[in-house]
Amino acid sequence: SNSMNAVLERWLPVVGFEGLYSVSDLGRLRRESKVVSRKTTAGYRISEKIMSPGAGVKSGYFSVILSKDGATSTHYVHHLVLGAFVGARPVGQEACHGDGDRGNNAAANLRWDTRKANHADKKLHGTGTVGERHPGAKLSDPMVVSLRKRRAEGASFTTLSNEFGITRMTAHRAATGASWSHIA
Repeated sequence: SNSMNAVLERWLPVVGFEGLYSVSDLGRLRRESKVVSRKTTAGYRISEKIMSPGAGVKSGYFSVILSKDGATSTHYVHHLVLGAFVGARPVGQEACHGDGDRGNNAAANLRWDTRKANHADKKLHGTGTVGERHPGAKLSDPMVVSLRKRRAEGASFTTLSNEFGITRMTAHRAATGASWSHIA
């Protein structure tokens, strides 16, 4: 189904690097073909090339080095995809990966949003500090397992809140999986 994907993949110029680089809605980058001219001999053509972004060791975000007028600069792939397919970054917003996977730079997975929304995403996907790793956690992972077992046995949220020394809301969220969703 590779040929099928190729048909469905859309390419747009990288903003600020039009004619030099393109980015696809699947998060791929391409250096466009160009003719290099020489003073003394005939010019030659450099063919287009799909680029291989590198992932930052610390950040996990993919970036590429782009070159223009003899100067090079490093760019996050997700920023290039958003710039081409969505538009310029709104003031005060950042790039969000909808599924929490920093390697998934498909346009459908990206959006500009607030830092608050981005952190809500991270909680949802367990890519932030969730569960007992969260500094404000009132429960440990084994406690949640035991709380859910007690709930399944018919204990009320009031009983659970008293037993575990937490609010009814926390008991409810832990029992229903609204929080601590990383525990099956």
